[in-house]
Amino acid sequence: MDKRYLILLIILVNSTLYGQQIPEWSSFYDIGFIWNPALTAQHDYWEISATNRKEWLGFSQAPQYSNLAFQIPLRNKDYDLKSGVGFYLDSDRVGPYTKLNLGVSYSYEIHLGFTSTDALSIGLSGQLQQQRLSTNEFVAFDDLSNELNPGDINSTYFPDISFGLNYISKNEYLNFEDNYFYVGISANRLIPNNNMVNIFGKLSSNLHGTFSGGFRNYLKKNKNIYLEPNILISYSRTNHINVMLNVRVEDQRYFWVSGGLVSNHEIFGQIGVILNEDSFLEKILNDGILRIGIKVDYKLSKFSSIGGLGSEIYLAYRYRFE
Repeated sequence: MDKRYLILLIILVNSTLYGQQIPEWSSFYDIGFIWNPALTAQHDYWEISATNRKEWLGFSQAPQYSNLAFQIPLRNKDYDLKSGVGFYLDSDRVGPYTKLNLGVSYSYEIHLGFTSTDALSIGLSGQLQQQRLSTNEFVAFDDLSNELNPGDINSTYFPDISFGLNYISKNEYLNFEDNYFYVGISANRLIPNNNMVNIFGKLSSNLHGTFSGGFRNYLKKNKNIYLEPNILISYSRTNHINVMLNVRVEDQRYFWVSGGLVSNHEIFGQIGVILNEDSFLEKILNDGILRIGIKVDYKLSKFSSIGGLGSEIYLAYRYRFE
């Protein structure tokens, strides 16, 4: 074996290496309950949604994320109590590593009394995850490839739990056209796990959390249109902090546009259309609403020439049961 690869192999076996994939969370606005279960079914409609995101489109085996989610609000007959249930399945793949996640979440809303219709949502979710590492997808050179079994697939299953809180100053169902602010926190990966991965040591998942906040301001002349700046902060046990700033403008009848900055040197923009009973899909939608969004991002770093653009497609069907 070449001495260079022998040294590399010794380093990999005898050293502890830390790495973290920075999340791309522009869709947090729409499917935030996956990271903070207190946001489960926060609106007054049923929703089924799908998201597909690809990063670094010019790079082989670049990160790809897919998600399918379903949210159901549950209210009593007087609409003064609310809970929600959500289900989701997502896949996060980076080269030879794939993580599958099946989750169910529940939220319960209580009135605190700081305003006439404020609400604090408490959420809990449980997940069953699979981590899968396929060594036949590693790219190895010279004699280093002899250290890898090309048919070796390491797969483990483990449970996980997340907890979250979210406060909103005006209950959206009772005050659909009132300005309001919101803040939320969550703790994720509450059950640590370690997965032995061949010669590469341990692949582990540790505690991390999120903080989100924002303000929705409806235009005085047209209550269908609002401006909403918001922030999302993620924090990991390894002391890594990622911050996303976003500004969104939406006409709840027709479209939305948003854009922002992320502390991992990313800029992004998103545009979406809203198709309702007044659109050409009236018969197909059956009084529901179809939302279609496209996002593009770009890394402002030394790797931008290699990775290029990233893209995301978001689809959601919303239906309000009377």
